[in-house]
Amino acid sequence: MSSAVSLRHDDLPTADHFAAKRVVVCGSMAFAAQIRLIKDQLDTLNVRAVVPDDVDGDLKLYDTGSYLAFKKAVSVAHINKIKDPRTYAVLVANFDKNGIYGYVGANTFAEISVAFSSRKKIFLLSEIPSQYADELTAWGAIALNGDIPRLVRMYEQSCRHATAQLRFPQF
Repeated sequence: MSSAVSLRHDDLPTADHFAAKRVVVCGSMAFAAQIRLIKDQLDTLNVRAVVPDDVDGDLKLYDTGSYLAFKKAVSVAHINKIKDPRTYAVLVANFDKNGIYGYVGANTFAEISVAFSSRKKIFLLSEIPSQYADELTAWGAIALNGDIPRLVRMYEQSCRHATAQLRFPQF
């Protein structure tokens, strides 16, 4: 009896098989609509994307203390998404804001720091902002300059590598 195992096309990994890995999208909530579009684009390209909860909701419903408590809870939840073992990388949606090219705010930089300390890949949609160039370059951040397919290729390669390490039963 032969010990060779043949795989049918149905046995090959699919996008669903790679669903355990994901990309967490970060950025200013001023870019919430663009972040959702990025998520949709990544989903279309078979990259599971996770986005922040809507932190602004209806601001009229909160007094200052309640709003800050809510915002803190949402921040903790998003940071936990970044630290999650299923997370492959963060993608920072750093669009221009208030005359600042490739804006990265304090909260987003904190999320990038968490990604770095959790050994996740860091991608920026635009260029690396000059005010963070030393840190982000040292941390291995990758400026996509709008080239989302580059992230997709790296994600797929990582998923294939992880799948190749699976052990099949011995026959």
